[in-house]
Amino acid sequence: MRPMMHLKIRKILPLLLLLLLPLSGCIEGVPGISAFQDTVPVTTLSPPVADAAPALPPLVCRLGRGTAMFGSGWRAFQDAEFYLPHGAPSNVTLQRKGGAETAVIQGLFSADSQKIVFCPFLRAAKDGQIACFSIYALDSDWQAGIKRTFDIPRAVRGADITCAYDAAHLRSLATPD
Repeated sequence: MRPMMHLKIRKILPLLLLLLLPLSGCIEGVPGISAFQDTVPVTTLSPPVADAAPALPPLVCRLGRGTAMFGSGWRAFQDAEFYLPHGAPSNVTLQRKGGAETAVIQGLFSADSQKIVFCPFLRAAKDGQIACFSIYALDSDWQAGIKRTFDIPRAVRGADITCAYDAAHLRSLATPD
């Protein structure tokens, strides 16, 4: 390669990298993905800024029909009903069926109403990443109510979840929808 051409490429390369960097964030939140396992930085689960109070209603959710990791191992849990406000993490306590043990998971409903992330409570890897479960839906889906299978690595497996803005629109966990 000619020396002059080599100098031009070396000058242009950093500029190209700066131009492409903002596009790297466009991959998250791809439409059409409804639920999948996700890895998120633990810092995204920290409490929001106090003056970011949303005017939108919280989601009401019901979780059941699966097993959770309790201190004694994988055990069935009682159905749990809970609320998820926009943009603020919420702890969800699961009660073991036929026992006194509890397990806690954390849920975060995004401020834009399009994503819920559920993570095992404070089980981050050394790199600060945590294996979580995400549900993507549109605001109209939350109005009508959704139902999905629910699995959080090392926390909950084989469960079902239903969420809606109004408890009257929650789907049944007893039968497949």
